[in-house]
Amino acid sequence: MGTRFGSWSVRPSELARGDIVIVKTANGDYVSRIAALPGDRIAMVKSVVVLNGKPMHQQRKGSWRYKDEGDEVTGSVLLERFPGEKSPHRILDSADSMQDQLAETVLPRNRYFLLSDNRDHAADSRYPPDMFGIGMVDGGSITHRIDLD
Repeated sequence: MGTRFGSWSVRPSELARGDIVIVKTANGDYVSRIAALPGDRIAMVKSVVVLNGKPMHQQRKGSWRYKDEGDEVTGSVLLERFPGEKSPHRILDSADSMQDQLAETVLPRNRYFLLSDNRDHAADSRYPPDMFGIGMVDGGSITHRIDLD
């Protein structure tokens, strides 16, 4: 399995839901997956992504163990697939968090909504920059698309 980085000038027409991208932020580069495109409606209900009014199916595929403040904790490994993705991607769900609920929002022109595959341990688009997240991402700040072979 290899990893290839796309060009520095990623055009919006090259971006799709499910793409893993590198975003340049004020706090450095951030790697995440595109969950919603400009014009999409996105929400989260009990940690399930709702895209354009349709909940994205999650299938449990196992568990994972990690340390949380020194304690061993078990989380779930889930498969999720966004519209247009060739195959499902894996996400890690560790616990209920305040960002498992997100009111529906419509993405403005040239804005992208990114979600980390390690959902409960990432400051992705669910969090605004003043909460150490990245908020909705401007297309011009996406520098690379990562292709996993």
